[in-house]
Amino acid sequence: MPEKYESTDEMMAEQGIWIEASEALDILEKLLSHIQSNKIRFGLIKNSHDEIVEELQSSIKFAQNSAETGAKLNFAIVM
Repeated sequence: MPEKYESTDEMMAEQGIWIEASEALDILEKLLSHIQSNKIRFGLIKNSHDEIVEELQSSIKFAQNSAETGAKLNFAIVM
């Protein structure tokens, strides 16, 4: 992280790419559908498929609520 930022939140607020919540919702729904229909495996030893699906479903609910208010969102991948 560049030195001028104290947190990743600051960096995201300044440099993040923000999209309409309705667009984010569409992306998340398509991603969830792909993961479920293809039974994508997450992890070598333990398959975290169910946890990933739960997290996406939660994110979809958040995006739905955000879309109702006309908010914008950005994506972050946390590993």
